[in-house]
Amino acid sequence: MQNPFQYFSRHLERVQLFTVKTPTVFRMGYPGKAAEFYDTLERSRIPFTLEAAVHNFGKEIAWYMAMPISVYPLIEHNLKKALPGTEMYAMHDYNLFSVGHAVEAGYLVPKNKTTEASGEMTAFSRMAKELSTVELLGESASFQVISKPEKRGSAMNMRLVTSANTPFRAREVFDTAAQSFKNFKAVRVKNEDFIDQFSYHIFEPKQKVVLQGGELSQIFHF
Repeated sequence: MQNPFQYFSRHLERVQLFTVKTPTVFRMGYPGKAAEFYDTLERSRIPFTLEAAVHNFGKEIAWYMAMPISVYPLIEHNLKKALPGTEMYAMHDYNLFSVGHAVEAGYLVPKNKTTEASGEMTAFSRMAKELSTVELLGESASFQVISKPEKRGSAMNMRLVTSANTPFRAREVFDTAAQSFKNFKAVRVKNEDFIDQFSYHIFEPKQKVVLQGGELSQIFHF
């Protein structure tokens, strides 16, 4: 297994997780603003992680972003510029899992070589809606996007993890969320290394999908 946060180590020794609070008016409907924000990060060669999660104690979607602490001021400035009124709060990592619960996990890959992310904006909205339908207690789900700058665009890991009282229900939530994307398919993974990669925001080249900033805004927007 890779060391936690090893991808970020060449940028800074410490990575910080933030919860992101955006004004209701921006939620699920401003991909253009999100594209501007992601393009800025891409041009600046900044690695980051995005997460949308529903915890096992409620149905509200929580939004997170992780980054090398040294670039936080730049990211905060550009995010607030794109989405005025947005606030970021530093926090410790959250726990998605409950003891004894079943877990379903995997990552998204293009359905074919010519697949693009364009047109997936409504897919993300559908997926977020599906995540919010988990049961109030005992179920949780998270969609994670890790961005690693490359020469042309950014390499992404797109992961989905669900947890529920039974294996059937964990698979059901996973499948429903994954099927929201029309151009991508889910590859299931059943090993602890994948959960470690998810938990510690570790980039895995074998799960790589290359996207441009504008395309990322179709996949994930606050």
